[in-house]
Amino acid sequence: MKTVFVIEKTSTGYSAYAEDFDHIPVGTTGKDMATLKRNITDALNLYRDHKGFEPISDKDIHYFTFSVFFNSFTSFKNSLR
Repeated sequence: MKTVFVIEKTSTGYSAYAEDFDHIPVGTTGKDMATLKRNITDALNLYRDHKGFEPISDKDIHYFTFSVFFNSFTSFKNSLR
């Protein structure tokens, strides 16, 4: 089962939180995407350890970045003109 994390650009880097935050209350930050992805894996595994679950790898995490979506949408919209 994959866990989806929503990533947002901030003034100091990036922030991320589990899409299903009500059931997986995990969030973190990072100065760049590589750091953020490591922090997501670490934070999620800390939560899983607390709940008595086995750790997972970054292959079990799916990232959704709003800026990528909006940039793609804007490019698509502009191509229709």
